[in-house]
Amino acid sequence: MTDQTGLPVEIEAGTEVEPAPIERMADGVYEGQSMADYLSEPGRMSSSLLKESRKRSDLWLYQQLHDKAGVDDDTAAKRLGSVVHTAIFEPDLLEEEYFILPQPDATIHTKADGSASSKPAGTAKYKEACEAVRAENVGKKETGYDLMAKAMTMRDQVNSNDTASLLVQSEGMVEATILHTDSEFGIPWKIRPDKISDVASANVNAKTTENAKHDVFSHQAFRFGYHISESLYHWILNDAGIEVRNSLLLVVESTGAHEVVVYQQDEALMDMGLQLVMKYARHIADAIERDEWKGLAVDIELLHPPMYAFNKVDEELALP
Repeated sequence: MTDQTGLPVEIEAGTEVEPAPIERMADGVYEGQSMADYLSEPGRMSSSLLKESRKRSDLWLYQQLHDKAGVDDDTAAKRLGSVVHTAIFEPDLLEEEYFILPQPDATIHTKADGSASSKPAGTAKYKEACEAVRAENVGKKETGYDLMAKAMTMRDQVNSNDTASLLVQSEGMVEATILHTDSEFGIPWKIRPDKISDVASANVNAKTTENAKHDVFSHQAFRFGYHISESLYHWILNDAGIEVRNSLLLVVESTGAHEVVVYQQDEALMDMGLQLVMKYARHIADAIERDEWKGLAVDIELLHPPMYAFNKVDEELALP
């Protein structure tokens, strides 16, 4: 028994689960859709969900597809990255989507008795000022004064880089939601490229990092699975009839001089990523076809050390 997404209603043998019916939007390109609506689109695989599913059980993935459409992590790095993305690709939406909290000011945000405070951000007056601004901007995302100032500096650095600015200003879709069922496995997907640059025939994604130097950033890119994300996007875009030949990462540093580098993922990286995408997509398709979504082991399982632990222990034992 399956629901309209093609996902099974039965999870474990003898366990019947009746999830609420999932109403998915039709496949297509949706320009102007908000990130919140993109994240809330249910029953579809995404880049982040595919990468996370490599470390999880099939049962976890099944529940994510039915219960959660996406996770918008609220961390300082994520908040900065979100503002920078909007500032670079959709600057006209900054005021619509964000509001800036007041900058702490020791001459204004004083203690209750009117005396100066060494920590104006902790005073009642500053907290009252923040609440007043929040009340005037219901529905928008808040950001600190310093974070917005940094984001604007990073945006300016991108615009002053000839290659990056050409990609940003070129014709092409920006932050469009693309819903597509792939022709290889029949899995429904959702992707949201930052920019499809017509002039470069490229999928362009902006990334923030503390260090954009090649030998440092290449490690970060591999650790975060950018090769998987970019290969997935390249595959789905072309499968959906949106021709792209290149995968470009527009990288801007969040520290120091906020230097900007545009990286093109080479053939080896794209091939690595695509092999992994195909491996896990095939696994997901098989799980759908078999109607089997296994959870973690229920019996006692022997815990083994990870492979790298042996070298770590040998190194420690060799120390004087």
